[in-house]
Amino acid sequence: MTDLYDEWWTQRRGIEEALKRGGEILVTGLGLGLVAEAILRTPESNVTRVTIVEQSADVIQLVGPFLKNRYGARMEIVEGNAFSWQNPTGRNFTVGWHDIWPDPFMPGIADEMRRLADRYSPWCDWQGFWPESYADALARK
Repeated sequence: MTDLYDEWWTQRRGIEEALKRGGEILVTGLGLGLVAEAILRTPESNVTRVTIVEQSADVIQLVGPFLKNRYGARMEIVEGNAFSWQNPTGRNFTVGWHDIWPDPFMPGIADEMRRLADRYSPWCDWQGFWPESYADALARK
C-alpha cells in the first residue's frame, strides 16, 4: 500500500480500462485510494461511480473520508471481504479491478484470482488483477 510511481504504473491497466469504458467501476481493495483517485480525478472521465470493497475498517477510516469528501456520490466504499461480498443491488460494472494482495508473488495467488474472476463475472464486463499487471510490468523491463 503505497503511492509511489511503481504502484501507479502496475495499476495502470485497471485505470486505463475504467477511463476507456466509463460507467460504474468496481475495485476490490482500497489501499491509499490511488486507483480510485486516478479514475475520478480525470476531468473528462465518463466514470459515473467507483464502488470499492475493502475488508479493513481501519483503512476505510484512514482513506475513505478524503475520497468521499472529494468525490461525493461518485465514490462508494463498502466494508466487506472480496471473496464473500454480495452485490446487493445487482448492479453491473463495466470494469472490475482486483487489488487485494500485499505481494504479487504470494503462494496460491493464481487460485485466488480465478476465484475472484468467477465470483465477479456475472457483474463485471471486464476484470483485471494487480498481480498480473505487476508481472507484465516486470517482463517489460
